[in-house]
Amino acid sequence: MDLRSGFVLAGVILLNASFASATLRPIAAKKLTDQLSDIRSRVIGLQQNILENAQSEKLASSNYKKVQLLLKLQKTEREIARRRMGELEKTVSELESRRKFLHNKIQTQQTDLRKLLLALDRSAQSQNLNSASAFGVPDQEKIEAPRRRVLSHLVDRGLKEVEELRVDVQDSEKLEARIQEERGQLAYLLQEVQEQEGVLELNQQLQADYLKRTQKERLSQLESYRRLKQSETRIEQMISEFNARKELEKAVEAEKEMNRTLGSGAFAQARGQLNFPIIGAQVLSGFGRAYDSRSKLQIFKKGIDLSGGKNLPVFAVFGGKVAYSGTLPDYGTLVIIDHGDHFYTLSARLGAIAKKTGDSVTAGEVIGKIDSSGTPIYFEIRSRNVAVNPLQWLSN
Repeated sequence: MDLRSGFVLAGVILLNASFASATLRPIAAKKLTDQLSDIRSRVIGLQQNILENAQSEKLASSNYKKVQLLLKLQKTEREIARRRMGELEKTVSELESRRKFLHNKIQTQQTDLRKLLLALDRSAQSQNLNSASAFGVPDQEKIEAPRRRVLSHLVDRGLKEVEELRVDVQDSEKLEARIQEERGQLAYLLQEVQEQEGVLELNQQLQADYLKRTQKERLSQLESYRRLKQSETRIEQMISEFNARKELEKAVEAEKEMNRTLGSGAFAQARGQLNFPIIGAQVLSGFGRAYDSRSKLQIFKKGIDLSGGKNLPVFAVFGGKVAYSGTLPDYGTLVIIDHGDHFYTLSARLGAIAKKTGDSVTAGEVIGKIDSSGTPIYFEIRSRNVAVNPLQWLSN
């Protein structure tokens, strides 16, 4: 490799490095970058905290909903038990009324039986007296005999009814005993359900309080995150604006230096007379300070954006040697041409390249083309590795 080739390669490396970053004053740069580094570190930590808090909030919300569901089921169970208790109390009341009615009826039946038995006893005594008398009264016996039979039948029926009533009373008492047992079980169940409801309500309140705290903490973290991001953006803008000013100062100084030392080289003499690298080029953005809509920062554009049409050829603006042909980060496919006397041109964002590193080119020779979608190309001119305004070199 000859000395000139080594210089060219070194120039390409320096050119790429200078494209990627700008120069800050050491003290100001360190202060701003340290602040930015600290903020970014805090942002990362806060992002992790927000993520963890969101997971905790999600779990708390899930637990709260589970407790709500369990509490709803407990209340439903309690309501069912209370309704059943009401039904049992109504049944017990009806049974008590029936038992009272049966006892009254038994007493009435017993009173009637005593009367029937007394009448039957009197009739029997009357028969005994008539039998003992020598002069019985047959007609009277004829009357008393059927009467005794009727009385005896009524007594039998009355005894049977009393027995049936007593059986009804016993059945009612057994049923009431079973109902009272069920009432006792329901009362125990209701007490247990109410105790569980109390525990669940306390748990629900605790979950609600925890959920409220996590939500409040998340909102606080989000607000802190928002403020940190604002600070980050503000410092990035300060750094970007500072760098843009420095680049502009460098460009102005370079322009002054170039004007003072401008030699008789062919490229220098062609200033203001160079053709645009594409036919019918339209300048989309100029050289110098500009606002970058993607980063929302002030930047220093070291070149210009040119639009033409789909698949249009891209030409060398002046003769020279291809210093680099390939791709670079942020520039895509590009061709860098060394025009001598420390002047370089850069044509980037090409759809294709037609020259390789080391090729010689003449003014107007095709070095590449625009892609099929018509993506604008990026064009720079550098003097001693410092970007200069291409519009001062290209002819209108």
